[in-house]
Amino acid sequence: MLQQAAAGGGFLGAPVDPDGVVRRGWLLARHAGQVYGALPLVMAQLLLGGPALRLHFGERLPWQFTAPPLVAIELTSTRGSRRIEVDRQAAVLLPFRRVAGGFRYHSAADVAAARLPGDALRGRIVLLGSSAAGLLDQRVTPVNEALPGVEVHANLLAGLLAGKLPHAPPWTMLLEAAVLSLLALVLLPLLPRLSPHAAVGLTLVLVLVLAVLNLLAWATAGLVLPAAATICLLTLLLTLQLYFGSFVESRARRRLAALFGQYGSLASTYRRSWLTR
Repeated sequence: MLQQAAAGGGFLGAPVDPDGVVRRGWLLARHAGQVYGALPLVMAQLLLGGPALRLHFGERLPWQFTAPPLVAIELTSTRGSRRIEVDRQAAVLLPFRRVAGGFRYHSAADVAAARLPGDALRGRIVLLGSSAAGLLDQRVTPVNEALPGVEVHANLLAGLLAGKLPHAPPWTMLLEAAVLSLLALVLLPLLPRLSPHAAVGLTLVLVLVLAVLNLLAWATAGLVLPAAATICLLTLLLTLQLYFGSFVESRARRRLAALFGQYGSLASTYRRSWLTR
């Protein structure tokens, strides 16, 4: 009965990363040769006036034998178009609002008993779900260790309606390779000429600049840029420089001590020879 009365339907589910944390949400899924939309995507289509859904695929390279990957989903209507960047699994990063309380909760019992104010749900988008831990619909997310599953889908729906979904552009790998190559070419000949304090200071400044640029890209444009490999490279270069610098300095000290030892031995021999005369 509910399915027949519904204006549309979609599946529920979110991929779980290897560390057990939910960071992304599926928008499309393929089953038995058919493609189905996630419930937040179907709801966004209805709320935006029922726009047509268009899939965008990447270019197929000459050495690739598989189908080109899905790169974006576009919602097109008379009001305009909205492009949603997705990954190879047709998933997007979830735009979590804050640690807790990002959305208003109402008890289903209060709604059924008409104990809510008359305008509590007027003009609102309502998602029905469970929040009790015993019903096993809690998700571990970057902002909360036990976020109700219904709020995960609410975050995705809010991001789709606002058109603000963080995404990693397809050129991030090229950008990361360029940054790594540039840092290696500059720092490899520069670090050996610096003192240990200057090398540590330069590395900390570069890490701080990298973190600020990543945060600005995230906050202003919703871009997810890689930073882990660059930070690891900076740490590795600094560690190698400090290690080899300490090794070279230790060898120089041993040589200097050996020279002073030879000088002291010659001086003692000359003194004994002079006394025997």
